[in-house]
Amino acid sequence: MKTLIFLFLFFGLYHFIYESVIAPSLRLTLRYNYFALRDKLRNLEINGEVDGKDLELIELLDKSICNIINNISYISFGSYYTIYHRLVRDSNKFKTFSERKKMMIEGAQNAELKGVAKEMSNLSLKALFINNGAWFIYLIIPAIIVVVIAYISMQMGKLIDHFRIISDRLFYSSNLRNGNNFPARTA
Repeated sequence: MKTLIFLFLFFGLYHFIYESVIAPSLRLTLRYNYFALRDKLRNLEINGEVDGKDLELIELLDKSICNIINNISYISFGSYYTIYHRLVRDSNKFKTFSERKKMMIEGAQNAELKGVAKEMSNLSLKALFINNGAWFIYLIIPAIIVVVIAYISMQMGKLIDHFRIISDRLFYSSNLRNGNNFPARTA
């Protein structure tokens, strides 16, 4: 009973420290990365390194970055699940918008715009793992247990195979011995 109480206290303390200290610090670092990405995007426009066709993409990426900066703490597996289901089942308008955005990125003439879009995706994935990081300890322990059980069962299978080989050798060697193909042991 004591162990269970200490275990719950440990998990509670870990969760509290992660959500109140670690995750906000990591989110702030991500926000700074997004600010740098937005500045890079805006500099491309200011320096005239993009043509008229890519200006619409710059505006779209800029708005996307600003939305992510404002809502970075809400990026979670639940929100990804919701978006996925909207893409798969729901409105054609949402699906059409996503496909249009993807086509705009793929059709961009400036390679740096494609790089910005890719970096946005990478940062969003990091935000997803940061915002759900406290829950990974609850998933890691069962995963470790499953891996250990799988490893032990695999090793037991190999051990059983070795026992079968050894017992077969003993069986066949005793048959040969009884058939006088080998000299009998003298004690």
